[in-house]
Amino acid sequence: MLRRIAALVGVLVLFFVLFAVFTPMQTEELTREQAVELVLNDLDELTAKGALVSFLSIDESEDYAWVMELKIVTEPYSRCPKVEKRYYTFSPFGYRPEQVLLDCVPRPPLIYPEEALIAAGKDYCIASLDAPKGCAFRLKDFESGYARTYCPWLAEDEFNEFASGFNELVWITQWSAGGDLVFISLNDDGSVLSRSDLTGACSSN
Repeated sequence: MLRRIAALVGVLVLFFVLFAVFTPMQTEELTREQAVELVLNDLDELTAKGALVSFLSIDESEDYAWVMELKIVTEPYSRCPKVEKRYYTFSPFGYRPEQVLLDCVPRPPLIYPEEALIAAGKDYCIASLDAPKGCAFRLKDFESGYARTYCPWLAEDEFNEFASGFNELVWITQWSAGGDLVFISLNDDGSVLSRSDLTGACSSN
């Protein structure tokens, strides 16, 4: 009887040793870079379709190895971008979604660039353009390097000329469609302040 018990204990010890050796690396052992890569891989399908992904925070926590907050924008340069936040945790690996913008209705005060695009996109000139592509910036947050990453087609000289004289809380949107280029400025309540139609896109409407 004692031999059987000893044999059973030996088998159990061997099992746990093998389990520890061959079990894949646990999530809490992931480096920051590996955790970010896992999240980006999870979002491959969305980014392949043109979604913009930004990490709002990446933190370690007592309950999870990593906690991340992301902002995901689909149709990011359209008149009706969609914004979702995702809160990822490790481990277990998963996320909690939070829908931020779904219905093409900006809610003042404007917080996100996408809300400024929605508000400016309702202007009769922008609405009449064929598939306009827009970018939005709040002047107090404008930074040239980031602007060119977010909006590679930004006409920066024209943007700066149009934006001069506005206070830092104003939103400036640039819209491109074919050869057309239009700037729209907005208050933070979403109301249009002015329009600069550099190519005559609005004059024929």
